Amino acid sequence: MSRRGSGAGKKGKKKSKKLEVTEEQLQEIREAFGVFNPDEDGYIRTSKLHNLLIALSLHLEPAELKELKGELDPDGEGRFGFDEFVVLISDRLNDRDVREEALKSFELFDRKGRGYITIADLRQASRELGQNMAEEELQGMMEIADANQDGRVTKDDFLRILERTHLV
Repeated sequence: MSRRGSGAGKKGKKKSKKLEVTEEQLQEIREAFGVFNPDEDGYIRTSKLHNLLIALSLHLEPAELKELKGELDPDGEGRFGFDEFVVLISDRLNDRDVREEALKSFELFDRKGRGYITIADLRQASRELGQNMAEEELQGMMEIADANQDGRVTKDDFLRILERTHLV
C-alpha cells in the first residue's frame, strides 16, 4: 500500500477546484470526520464514506457515491484524508445549504405547516408582499408548480420548480 498524505501534497492537482466553504461548514466537516476517525490519524476508511455523508445531511445517488469514492481514493488504498474530502465535498455542501434555504422559503408560504401550499396561501403571500396578483396569475403559477394537479404544491414540487429555473 502506498503512503499518502492528508491531501496537502495533492493541491497542485486540485487547482481547478475552487474551495468555497464557510468556517461553520468546515467545523461541521471536522466534527463529522472526527466521529469516523477515532484513531485521529487523519484518515477515514472509504467504506465509511456513506455514513459520513449522511452525518453531513448529504444524500447521494449510488452512482454519485461510487464516483466520489473513486475521486477520494484513486489508488484504491481504502481510505481518504480530511483535506481531500473537504475539497471534493465543498460544492455539495453549498448545494445542501441552498436547498435548506429553499425549504425555509417554502415554509414562509406554508404557514400552517401542512407540507403543501395552496392557491389561498399564494394569494395571502401576494397581498402581504404588496403584489396583489390577479387570480389568473396565481392559477397559472399553481398549474405550473403543482405536478399532479391536486391543488397543492408540495415541497418536492417547490424544489422541482426552483431546480428547473436554476434557483436551486
